[in-house]
Amino acid sequence: MGPDKEKGQAQNEKLADSICLLMMDGSDRFFRTSEPTITRSNRSTYRRKKSRINRGPKDQKRKKEKKKDQRKMALAKAKELVSSNPVVVFSKSYCPFCVTVKQLLTQLGATFKAIELDNESDGAQIQSALAEWTGQRTVPNLVLSLKALPRKEAELLKSVE
Repeated sequence: MGPDKEKGQAQNEKLADSICLLMMDGSDRFFRTSEPTITRSNRSTYRRKKSRINRGPKDQKRKKEKKKDQRKMALAKAKELVSSNPVVVFSKSYCPFCVTVKQLLTQLGATFKAIELDNESDGAQIQSALAEWTGQRTVPNLVLSLKALPRKEAELLKSVE
């Protein structure tokens, strides 16, 4: 063994002694055994506490107002979609129930507009606004505008009910 190799091994051993062993507890978090003050969980907790301290009541109020404004805009968008289309299906592309409802409406010959909430940039806000408006947060959320429905489609939908 050359002097460089011995020096490298000694450094590795020294490094191994100074590096804390990682252990995993039941909560799947890694802890450093020799330095508990800089553990991963303590750092994230410290950041969370620090961020809570920095957020004052004004910031929280602004955040709530911003969410409220976004929800109002989303509700206006949803109501505008419903008023301009006879049948609107608010759905998500991966939902099997949504696919079934859309297939059923297609088989009935109804013209409808499908809004995929997971593909919309403001889909979460629209879903929250729909929950406020219709009382239903889950998808598929089928909204009918009977004023805008042609007679034939209105009769078809009434016969299905």
